[in-house]
Amino acid sequence: MAKGFGTQKQKKGIQNHKYYLDFLLEVLQVTHDSNGNSQAISSLLQTNLNKLDDKLIQVWRSWALDTLFRVDAEKAHAMAVDIVNFSNLIQDFSLGFPAINLEIAIIGYQMVESVFSHKIYQEEWATAQNSLGNAYCKRLRGERSKNLETAIICYQNALQVYNREKFPERWADTQSNLGNAYLDRIRGDRFDNLEIAIICYQNTLQVYNHEKFHERWADTQNNLGNAYLDKICGDQSENLKISIVCYQNALQIYNQKTFPKKWAGIKINLGNAYCKTIGIDRLDNIEQVSQ
Repeated sequence: MAKGFGTQKQKKGIQNHKYYLDFLLEVLQVTHDSNGNSQAISSLLQTNLNKLDDKLIQVWRSWALDTLFRVDAEKAHAMAVDIVNFSNLIQDFSLGFPAINLEIAIIGYQMVESVFSHKIYQEEWATAQNSLGNAYCKRLRGERSKNLETAIICYQNALQVYNREKFPERWADTQSNLGNAYLDRIRGDRFDNLEIAIICYQNTLQVYNHEKFHERWADTQNNLGNAYLDKICGDQSENLKISIVCYQNALQIYNQKTFPKKWAGIKINLGNAYCKTIGIDRLDNIEQVSQ
């Protein structure tokens, strides 16, 4: 009887594994056929939310490890492209459990490292590294400080390939991401982290100017304002003045009518800066915040 129970349990486990594997292969097929079209993949995920769980993570990892090492180089490359496209989408998928979605994305990016080597597929490798960094920045599992350290390494890896001359926009994006990671960094000296974040944002603004990249310029101005707001070295009054200018710059793009949420967030940041301002009339600051 015990033997029969064990056999039945084993069969159920095999069926369960196949249940998830079939879904995973369907997702990758849709990703491939649609060339990474987000609408097609999202629609499939929405009808299978019950499969986005820890069991799928286990099947995903074991399947990727086994399959990518068994197929030839050309097939492995094609599969890796699909894996990255799917990982990009599920990283930002709004339904299901965000923690699960991020783990699925992380595994995907990690698995393609064996295919997208730094020497052979430099751009693909750098793209996956940048995306992996984004996933670790948002990761909900594990130690937050360790996740941020991993993200920083990933961004630094990507910047080995993405230089300003050949890949200006990708370089700027990665610089911005690296700045965000250092702004949030828990480990290390806070003074050093903020200084590096500021340099990264200033680098970003070398590419994302007001004329061509309105929203990216405004986002970076807001991030730079946050860094100066928290800056603990130098003249505090001067830091806060720079912070205020950055927020005001961002508000040139993010107005209340077109971008109500971003406008509100920046107004809150601006209010915090005015409240912290040193050496300026307090009443005048309060009036500025209320405008």
